[in-house]
Amino acid sequence: MDSRLSDEQLLLLYLAKYDRPQHLRDRQNPFENFDDGQFIERFRLTKATTLALLAKIEHYLEYPSDRNQPLPPVHQLLIALRYYATGSFQLVVADLAGVSKSTTCRTVHKVSEAIAGLRSQYVVFRS
Repeated sequence: MDSRLSDEQLLLLYLAKYDRPQHLRDRQNPFENFDDGQFIERFRLTKATTLALLAKIEHYLEYPSDRNQPLPPVHQLLIALRYYATGSFQLVVADLAGVSKSTTCRTVHKVSEAIAGLRSQYVVFRS
């Protein structure tokens, strides 16, 4: 009796062990789901101001590839704004955004650095 497995058997074993279905999250679009008042209540900025800020920092938030389904820049910004606006725990913001707590932590850090990079354009100290 031959103890070696055929190619087909090896493939089936590999697929059974490593082929996990991908779960695509349906992330809501707050720009469509909330009116202006609700948007300001949740993010503390108007939709227009949020989009203007996004235009300035979007290139810092983009990923070089679509590998592992990265968060789009707009969702990264909204996660950080929600965290800033609510003063809530990152876990709560993560649950609301449908991402993990570690993703929220990295996102808030990345967006904060991008916004801080604009300080020379908006902050002037005078004596």
